[in-house]
Amino acid sequence: MLQIIGETTLYFKTDKFSMNLVQSRLNDAFEKFDVLEHDIYNDNHKLQIKFIMNMHESPNCRSFNDYITYVLPEIKSRFPWQIEFRPLIIHKITKSYQSLQPLNKHMTAFINNKLNNGD
Repeated sequence: MLQIIGETTLYFKTDKFSMNLVQSRLNDAFEKFDVLEHDIYNDNHKLQIKFIMNMHESPNCRSFNDYITYVLPEIKSRFPWQIEFRPLIIHKITKSYQSLQPLNKHMTAFINNKLNNGD
């Protein structure tokens, strides 16, 4: 899993999307985000955000620089297609080590039992 820190500006119209929909998509798409600026011109919105996002690693990418081309399509896939993102600035890409969910007791006992019996 990779963690991407960046910023972008979203452009959208409220006659097509409510602010509640955009807010819920932001909450789902990003681990954390901060609104830096929000301008409204009639029904056009310009929303500048700074964000932290998790993204799966790709076998096609050999370095962090290769992932830069995959970040924008990953973000766009989480939003309706009429919302535009420009520019997209990536500040940092790092590996994200997330802990696995703890196994419940009976599963842990089952695994230990199998290991001890040599099965």
